[in-house]
Amino acid sequence: MSVKKSRRPAQKRRPARKRKPKVSLDSKRVTVLAAVIVALCVLFLSLSFVFSRAASSSSAAKNISQKEPASVAVEPAKKLPPAKKKTEPSAKKSTSSSKKAESSDKTVSAKKSTDSAKKTDSAQKKPAAENTASSAAQNAVAKTSVSEKTAAKPSVKEQPHLASAVVPQKPVEELPDRKFNIPKAAPGAKIAFVIDDAGQSVSNLKKYTSLPFDISVAVLPGLSHTKDCAYVVRAAKKELLLHQPMQAENLNLDPGPCAIKPGMSTFEIAQIVKTNLDELGPGVKGMNNHEGSLITGNVIKIGAVLDVAAERGIYFLDSRTTAASMARQAALERDMNIKERDVFIDDIVNRDKMLEQIYRGIGIANKKGKVIMIGHVDKSAGILPQLLSELYPYLKKNGYTVTVPSRL
Repeated sequence: MSVKKSRRPAQKRRPARKRKPKVSLDSKRVTVLAAVIVALCVLFLSLSFVFSRAASSSSAAKNISQKEPASVAVEPAKKLPPAKKKTEPSAKKSTSSSKKAESSDKTVSAKKSTDSAKKTDSAQKKPAAENTASSAAQNAVAKTSVSEKTAAKPSVKEQPHLASAVVPQKPVEELPDRKFNIPKAAPGAKIAFVIDDAGQSVSNLKKYTSLPFDISVAVLPGLSHTKDCAYVVRAAKKELLLHQPMQAENLNLDPGPCAIKPGMSTFEIAQIVKTNLDELGPGVKGMNNHEGSLITGNVIKIGAVLDVAAERGIYFLDSRTTAASMARQAALERDMNIKERDVFIDDIVNRDKMLEQIYRGIGIANKKGKVIMIGHVDKSAGILPQLLSELYPYLKKNGYTVTVPSRL
């Protein structure tokens, strides 16, 4: 008999469950991608920072011409923020990405994170270096613009200086040849002007002491302004003389105070001359006679005057108020040299007549090599100072030396 095997009821097969594929994350790729993303972020931030700085620097450069350059050149260096502070968010992102990677492989992710950190540091240093380079370039541009402006300023200031340097050449004008009939000077021709009778008016005296050449001034003793006039002559650095009064042959003429009279002894003559010299004070270089035709005609009396001159170390100028003067004879007896007047300028107080006398003196200077011409302070104060001032440039141009008797 066949035994029927009992069949188990067929069980329905359950559909097989779909297994989710195991996703294996490659930790190396993840860390590389994270590092790339971080680097791109850092690069983007650095580029945006550079462009923003470039825009601000261009606007600052435009304002340099309107503002003072020194402050603009310094401000960018002070306001420049450190590069490390702006790269801190990127560093945080890199640390967060490294934490995610540690879930798969801590050891590998640690190594990669250090590598990515190094890359981020290098990426941070590059924009920082670029920033410092750009700021240095901006400072250099600002400094060059400042130096150009400061260099341009002196040129603007120098222009008036150059213009003023030309000004002194304008007064140099050619003198009209026909204003004064002055011939060319003979070699070594010298002219000395002596102004007598000072001691009464200081204002008239200053017209002569203000002349731009050497003159001698003879001051009378015993007058109200004797000392004042002597001071004015010294202060003006002109040559100071004693104008010693002496009695004339005409006894009706009063020579003035402190004069030498005919009845005086040689001792009295010496004493009065010394007193008069002391009144004028220091710096007296010589003396000449005021009137005095009677005294200069006496060899003994004029000899007493010469003795005082030799004792004081000053020269004597014979005004030659008389042709019979014995001053030269008395000087020869004492082995002395004296000076002698050649021309009286203002015997006639008239410009043309005075100019004629000066022309005569110029002729003497060309013949003898020197001439002494005498004028008077108050007598011709309205003509002679101006005439001498006009003559001097022509005398100088034609080669004459205007000096004082002590240098003849």
